[in-house]
Amino acid sequence: YKTEKDFLLNDTASTEIYIFPYTTLCDLTAEQKEWSWYATGPGTGIQLQRGQHKGRLIIPCDHTRLPEGGPKTHHSHILYSDDHGATWHVGAQTDHGLNECEAVELENGDVMLNSRNHGVDEFHRGVSISKDGGQTFSSFRRDPALPCPSCQSIIRRARWSNGHVTGVIPFTIPARTSRAFPIRRMNKGRAQVRGGWEI
Repeated sequence: YKTEKDFLLNDTASTEIYIFPYTTLCDLTAEQKEWSWYATGPGTGIQLQRGQHKGRLIIPCDHTRLPEGGPKTHHSHILYSDDHGATWHVGAQTDHGLNECEAVELENGDVMLNSRNHGVDEFHRGVSISKDGGQTFSSFRRDPALPCPSCQSIIRRARWSNGHVTGVIPFTIPARTSRAFPIRRMNKGRAQVRGGWEI
């Protein structure tokens, strides 16, 4: 498997070139003419484990729109693949005011996108729900239980529910509305972690 668009890595210890069989490069944003900034992460992607879209790869991303003559706006969105990464599609996009985000699959197979605020005077995490595997968002809310400065967070599925055992989705975040706070050392490497349990 070799194409001229594959990623090349030059090993400085030798003159050999290694070709990695990644997805053929393509411009996923070619149709997004007003996007002026684009980023994946800084978190990780997930693979859906349940429901109609089981196996789908989900990558949380963000972008800035700068329409001609219009205001700059900030958005979270999803990339998804149904063929193990061979091809990718731009999926659900949020409204203005969000950017860096993380995705997690809920017990019922819905995808939750948890986003930081950006470009708005708001200090609670944005929560968007997709019921179709990340293609569209069916709901959005600011979560009053998750105060946060404009800051990245981490959310992961740690355990699925199983009989009497409750599913667990840990979530870490500085639970403040401002980034102006002193750095504190944690005793023996301990840090505050806010746990989320699905009921």
